[in-house]
Amino acid sequence: MAKGDSGKEFVLNGKDGSTWNLKSDQVALAEHMGHTVTVKGVVSNVAMHNMKEEAKDAAAGAGVKKENSEHGDMQVASLKMVSGSCK
Repeated sequence: MAKGDSGKEFVLNGKDGSTWNLKSDQVALAEHMGHTVTVKGVVSNVAMHNMKEEAKDAAAGAGVKKENSEHGDMQVASLKMVSGSCK
């Protein structure tokens, strides 16, 4: 997890190549910069997110393989530290 554009925003880079802008009033995200984490929360604009996921699934079903360049926004409700590093 890395620092985002503002003091309360952070960026999570997923193992699948996706990136997520994270915000939280409940979880101290700053304490986990540079860590590997698992987060749970509410995805902003779920309908659009689901449409993108369905399009990727359809492309994979047709034999098209592309990297996951998903970019989403999430309001984090909980966080679990997996590792003290990003490795």
